[in-house]
Amino acid sequence: MKGKWVCYIHGGKSPGAPKGNSNAYKHGAYTKEMNELVKRYDITVPDDPPYFNEDDEVVDKVFEAAVDYLAERGIYCITNGRIINFTREEVFEAIAEIKL
Repeated sequence: MKGKWVCYIHGGKSPGAPKGNSNAYKHGAYTKEMNELVKRYDITVPDDPPYFNEDDEVVDKVFEAAVDYLAERGIYCITNGRIINFTREEVFEAIAEIKL
């Protein structure tokens, strides 16, 4: 049904998984790695709005964790199905070349 959100298996309306549904993940590999990075960098998330952290120290930790994750996991290329790996240095070189 073109233009409609339906389950391809059952044909019924598919609004997606309910919020907080742990079965919404295909597998736990990335979740496990993210949890490990959160612990390694001692990253905290505020319980009250705003739900993003405005503390510069925490923002720096999140940035470092993201660079580590990219250097450890790489990027999946959907065109050829391969993972492109980068070193931390290559990530920082690419960031330095960004023109704002």
